[in-house]
Amino acid sequence: MATLAHPTANEFSKPRDTSAMRAALERAVDAAPRHVRPPRGRLRRLFARDRSARALIGRYRLWSAIEHAWARVTREYGPMRVEISADSDGDDTYVVVNFFGSVPINDELHEFESAVFHEIMGLLPGKRFRHLHVEVWPEREPRREPNELRS
Repeated sequence: MATLAHPTANEFSKPRDTSAMRAALERAVDAAPRHVRPPRGRLRRLFARDRSARALIGRYRLWSAIEHAWARVTREYGPMRVEISADSDGDDTYVVVNFFGSVPINDELHEFESAVFHEIMGLLPGKRFRHLHVEVWPEREPRREPNELRS
């Protein structure tokens, strides 16, 4: 009888190269744009917290959930490009993690995103899951100039 899963196989265990994963995520966080409005009111502006993606990740302790999402998405769809940004919806601030790769847009993708969301809800106690949005998108095609289309 053949062994279905060997403990050294990457498919059924944690990714081996976690340092490369963390470095890629750190680079994405460093390049993250911020779409968060400043707080309203004098006192709120005076005592405002940093609202960058790095600050939100640290404040709500989101690293473990982001790394889990990275591992889960790359295990399912292979190598992906990641973009991270900070955003707000009224007074609620959150971190958006977008994965781009060769994925088909269909019901299976939406079910996968829902499964990852429920896993993240289990990883983050309380209501901290509200501060993290994970989305998977097909790779954007590079924008072509009109002259490039004729050649």
